[in-house]
Amino acid sequence: MQSVKVKAAYQSTIRALTIEIPTQMPNNFTTTQHLEQLQQNLAMLFGLQTPISITYKDEDNDIVLIGSDQELFVATQFSSGTALHLLVNGAKQQEQPVQPMLPIHQAPLKFEQPTVVENLEVASYSGTAPLLLENPLRDFHGQHRGRHGHHHGCKGHKFAHLPKKERLEARILRIQEKLNSGVDEHKQIKLQNKLVRVRSKLEGVDIKENAIDKREMHKKLFDLKVSNMQQKIEIFANAGNEQKVEKIQKRMEKVIERRESRVAKFQKRMEKKQHREECKSQKRDYRQYLKQEKQQDKQLTFSDVDLEQGWPSDIHFLCLDGNNMLFVQKCIRELTLKNKQAGEALLNEVSREFGSMQRLALTRVVYDSTNNVERGDTFNVSSARPQYATADDALVDVAKQAAGVNLDHALFVTSDVELTHRLRQTGAKVIKPGQFFNYAFALLNVQNQYATMDELCEKRYYIAQ
Repeated sequence: MQSVKVKAAYQSTIRALTIEIPTQMPNNFTTTQHLEQLQQNLAMLFGLQTPISITYKDEDNDIVLIGSDQELFVATQFSSGTALHLLVNGAKQQEQPVQPMLPIHQAPLKFEQPTVVENLEVASYSGTAPLLLENPLRDFHGQHRGRHGHHHGCKGHKFAHLPKKERLEARILRIQEKLNSGVDEHKQIKLQNKLVRVRSKLEGVDIKENAIDKREMHKKLFDLKVSNMQQKIEIFANAGNEQKVEKIQKRMEKVIERRESRVAKFQKRMEKKQHREECKSQKRDYRQYLKQEKQQDKQLTFSDVDLEQGWPSDIHFLCLDGNNMLFVQKCIRELTLKNKQAGEALLNEVSREFGSMQRLALTRVVYDSTNNVERGDTFNVSSARPQYATADDALVDVAKQAAGVNLDHALFVTSDVELTHRLRQTGAKVIKPGQFFNYAFALLNVQNQYATMDELCEKRYYIAQ
């Protein structure tokens, strides 16, 4: 047998070891005794699952698979005094999943009989008796440790498996039993203080379970805490421990002060919230008011007569809001901005010819104040002043005078929302100036000579500017 140094590589890891192989090549090429031993060693070194495959590079840089002891002997011939370089292929061993540790009260530990470990070398052990493996959850004091490593040597630990409420009730009963058993004064004060604390915890559990909302819960917990401190003050006062009484009183004052500060902050926060809600409500009401006003304005601007179907046969009187209509049509508006009297004269000419071609009994144009006053049998231009403050008042008075007589045969032209509302209250019919000019253009442009109303006004009517 001869020893051969081997360097095995698996991925980026390289391990070195020594193997024993025959000095002569085995005659039988099917034997795998030495190869299996090498595979087991390499699997253990790299943590692989068996079986694994082993290859090497020959003099032609070819990857050659080793499948028997004879092939392993041939591979060692390429080491030539140096280490034999092998390549290892295989799968990593799967790690066993770790079971989570359950609390002791949920899954009690069951210990088997102590295991005897023989021939165990321990530096601090010099005896000849075999060592015993004790409970790992016990320390050198023999007390149980919980899952957090804390001692539970007290008897109260036997209630750990119970729900919190039942556990507190059991503790109260045990404390009362100790008080009734007859203890010294110092122990009695200590137990009374403990009894107050545990009862407070039990009441706190009931409050948290039955509270309707958090505000009510925090208020009751605060009252419970203050009551708990008052009981402790009474206990220590009866025992004559003034120092303890003073300490608890200072702590109670801090608790009350902190509570009052929190209540004040909460009230301030609620006032801000209420103010924000009021502002939102006011904005919402204002938006609703604007929406209603807009809808009302839309209703007021609707025309009572549809001129697209033709001129109504029962309309014989036409009243126009002159100041309102001066700024509707482009040509009249531009002329009015340069010379108001010229703009009024152009509007008057259009109105006069419209009434003549439509054969109306009376066409009337009313301005706030104008010098182009004209009185005729079928056409009339008037000024509201000085008899009326505005043309709106004059038009409303005209509608009132015609009410019950010939108001059903009259039609008013204006785009003023307020004037439209006032006229409709008297029962008058109202159309918008745009409708009037559209119908007037269709009526006056008989031979279709003009493309727009502005072109008709510029070329048909000559107004000295």
